Amino acid sequence: MDTASPFIYAYTNSASEDSDEDEVVLEKGKQIKRKKRARVSDTNVLKINFICLQEANFVTSVKPIRCIKCPAILTSSETLLNNLDGAGRKWQCSYCGSKNTLSAERDVNQLTEDTTYLSEQDLEEQSTKFVKTNQDIDEEDDSIIHFCIDISGSMEETIITRKEQQTTVYISRLDATKAAITSQLKDLAKYKPRVKVGITTFSSEVVYNGDGHSSLEYTAKGKILENKNELLKIGRSLNPPHEIKTSLSKLLEIVKRCKPLSLTALGPALLICTAATSKCRGSKVILCTDGMANVGLGNLEAYSSAKNIKKAEEFYSYVSTYAKELGSSISILAISGGECRLAELGNVAVNTNGQVNIVDPVNLGEEFKGILKENIVGTNVEATVILPQGFYIRDYMAIDNKSMFYKTFEIGTATASTEFTLEYGLNLEKHRNLNKESIRFQLIIKFKNKKGSSIIRVIEKVMKITHDRKVAEEKINMEVLAVNALQQGGRMHGEGNIIASKSRMRAAKRYFGKNMADDDLFSETDARITNYLDDLHGENASASKAELKLKRTDIKSKNLFTNMGFSSKMFNKKK
Repeated sequence: MDTASPFIYAYTNSASEDSDEDEVVLEKGKQIKRKKRARVSDTNVLKINFICLQEANFVTSVKPIRCIKCPAILTSSETLLNNLDGAGRKWQCSYCGSKNTLSAERDVNQLTEDTTYLSEQDLEEQSTKFVKTNQDIDEEDDSIIHFCIDISGSMEETIITRKEQQTTVYISRLDATKAAITSQLKDLAKYKPRVKVGITTFSSEVVYNGDGHSSLEYTAKGKILENKNELLKIGRSLNPPHEIKTSLSKLLEIVKRCKPLSLTALGPALLICTAATSKCRGSKVILCTDGMANVGLGNLEAYSSAKNIKKAEEFYSYVSTYAKELGSSISILAISGGECRLAELGNVAVNTNGQVNIVDPVNLGEEFKGILKENIVGTNVEATVILPQGFYIRDYMAIDNKSMFYKTFEIGTATASTEFTLEYGLNLEKHRNLNKESIRFQLIIKFKNKKGSSIIRVIEKVMKITHDRKVAEEKINMEVLAVNALQQGGRMHGEGNIIASKSRMRAAKRYFGKNMADDDLFSETDARITNYLDDLHGENASASKAELKLKRTDIKSKNLFTNMGFSSKMFNKKK
């Protein structure tokens, strides 16, 4: 867990934290510039790094001791007092102030400021104090990697791969995809021989090839492509592929015989592939397409209005929710040159912590490699942040959130590079004069590992308080602030709040311009914010969320989703 500063900045006057911002509005058909008040960026930012789940290997043999009023869990930081009657002990929660009674037999000797627990249910079923690390599990990996490949007619379109002297070399989109998958299959067989790999192709019908063994194959076509329950039934009934070390030759043969056909039953293919991962947590579905879904469930081509597209939106929302429950991630790769409606499809990737990108077919191999090397460290992940009363978690979508001193964020599937940022503030109405020298906050992460063990990790962090902005900014972590600015702006944009997103990004741009000393980091961050503001400029602030999505191009959608899931690893750091 990272912070933007070693200090918590406890400002004493909310007015001093605002500044004038130029805003251009339309009045009677004319653009008029006016001033408005906007909050100045500050250092009160937390960044949760989910790579910490990879380290959660030792589990205490005790159950977590919870506060009776708020989600806080007892740690070694709390002071235990004996009851006057000698019956048990008591502790006062540092976060909500509630007085808790603790029975005398409860063991607190194993508690630290960073404690990992099995859930109560799993603790009763386990006789060991140890849970396998994700590194151990990777060595016996039984997760599935499933390639879901578009073989519709448009995949036959040729592209230029390179020019050699006076000769231009062409290749079809499908052949470029086949070459990239072939390369990745060979690498997986060499470096991850125990992983299970399956392939599904889709055109006007969906062909689940599995790993090439005839007993795993299934073809879905016709009316069944409109039936969600039947497609789920098919996917769940399919046996997992074999380990790639025994199925490589058959997988290569599947790829070799792929030929472009007709339409694009993308939605049904995605649902079958997702359901087929139901027996193996931590699996990945990688969908590669160059066009819009136009057959069966999730048909995007047939809808041309915000009202009509709701049906497809609900379908893709269901797929992403289902994948999160299974602990699977879905990545969407749109081949450049087509239009796939990433405004809908991309949400599936974002909601399952997969990747979404628009890719030149020639570069597909590198894109596949980037997705495959992302190690899943936890599924069904929830992160709860608890602050002392008087502080609150900022929520730009809430009207009044200054009493919200804790909040649970649903993360879903997390990889080693997944990061999540949040901002917090001081409720001046209740705590204008904060005399404490330091406070602590608590992070509770609930998740499942690839074997399905439910784990709870509790981390507490103590931070000093300053009332001086200059002190808070002395040892500032600009990378944390940059990641946060992009994530926050993306979330607001994704919720359809164009005005708030613009204001947030402009404030960040001004702040970084004044305070960011690292020229390389500033140059890249400023360019990302500038490009994003250009995207926002073309969107109607008064339009509904559905109307905004309908008009959003694939490139703008990709930029939006990149910001929503932005992490430190995405910066082009110079060595």
